[in-house]
Amino acid sequence: MTKVNMDSDRKLNLLRTFLVYVSFTGIGSGMVVLGSSILDLQIQVKSDFQSTSKIIPTRAAGLIVGYFLAGLIGDRINLQVLMFLANAFTGLAFMSAPWNHTLVGLLIDFFISGIFLATNKVCCNTFIFSIWGKNSMVYLQLLYSCYDIGSFLTPFFIKPFLLPIKRDIKHVEESANITDDGYYHGPYTAADVKVQYPIMITGSFFMLTSIGFLLLHFFYPYTKSMEHSALEKKESGGESKNKSLKWLIIILMALFTHCAQSTTDLIGEMGPSFAVMSDLKLTKETGVTLVSVFWGTFTSYRLVFLLFLMFTSADRAKMLNVILLIASVIILTPHASHNETSLWVGVVLLGFGFCPLFAATYGSLIYPLIVGHYLNSMPIIFIYTIAALTISACILTLIIPVVGNRYLESGRKDENLKSKKLESGQNDQEFSPTK
Repeated sequence: MTKVNMDSDRKLNLLRTFLVYVSFTGIGSGMVVLGSSILDLQIQVKSDFQSTSKIIPTRAAGLIVGYFLAGLIGDRINLQVLMFLANAFTGLAFMSAPWNHTLVGLLIDFFISGIFLATNKVCCNTFIFSIWGKNSMVYLQLLYSCYDIGSFLTPFFIKPFLLPIKRDIKHVEESANITDDGYYHGPYTAADVKVQYPIMITGSFFMLTSIGFLLLHFFYPYTKSMEHSALEKKESGGESKNKSLKWLIIILMALFTHCAQSTTDLIGEMGPSFAVMSDLKLTKETGVTLVSVFWGTFTSYRLVFLLFLMFTSADRAKMLNVILLIASVIILTPHASHNETSLWVGVVLLGFGFCPLFAATYGSLIYPLIVGHYLNSMPIIFIYTIAALTISACILTLIIPVVGNRYLESGRKDENLKSKKLESGQNDQEFSPTK
């Protein structure tokens, strides 16, 4: 291959990577936009919060289906074509969902959007691996920074479209806009709701990306398959034969990622509603700002953490994160329900503490269902759930390295025993009498 062709291929790969980054920014936005707009969607479908909040776990169920679907079709369709299809269907799902005026319609639309959102997420990761192979780790870190940026920016363009809350008691008594849960929506009807527009802005990320991949497919088809060698495990020579210990590590890691991701998801999905329904009685705008502050600290601390690792060990950095998370729990529980300063400081510390954790799981299916059921009558459940998940993540952060070291030590003992047996066999052969 000539130098000119290599430069041309590199430029095309950078363009493909840029489109993947735009798509992943949309995924970050898509994960936050629903929680920030759910109180207005409640007005649109004329339902109580307990029922409307079921949209979030319904979408999470769609995410699970989407992850399995992506695993089934990932190796059977050209990756560039798959990126076009995943982004096109994700965009269409987000464009159509907010125009539904029935709760059942919203549940169906957001379930479908969850399927394509998860499929798109897997495709983005797979495409980066395919494009860059063994050099993909840096590009993957940048990919997840795009997710953080999308989550951080989304509350800013939602704010202008939120309907302000009116808490005038006289109007409450006279108003017909009181749902079964007693939450007053002000003098608003479904025609006043405007949050469909920021949800469509999120959908536009995917539609523009799909057009880009479609044009690339017609003019510059992508024929490279994923380099499986980039994902192959390197022979370390220290793998233990202790399967029970190996499965214990896998289970602990699954629990850890579950707790970590569930916490970040719950803040984005239920944080704005908690701010409004708690004793603080904050505005919707302040509630979505809370989410933006969390993701802002989460994103900015990534660079600070990398610089911190240059001057200290990974173990000390890990302990710092645990301390930050424990401090956030102490500040949040139970003060954040009635003290605004505690809420802001606790959320900032959570962003700092969880930033270095690279996790993804299905916690969104369980906790929003529980929190959404009790949030209006007992808002503090949001804080208690965050605290329980955070403490669990801290405990697992300390336990996993201990179990992992035991596993590695067991592997080294097996290797030493194997080496001694080989040496013993060679010596026996060397000094055995000949016929």
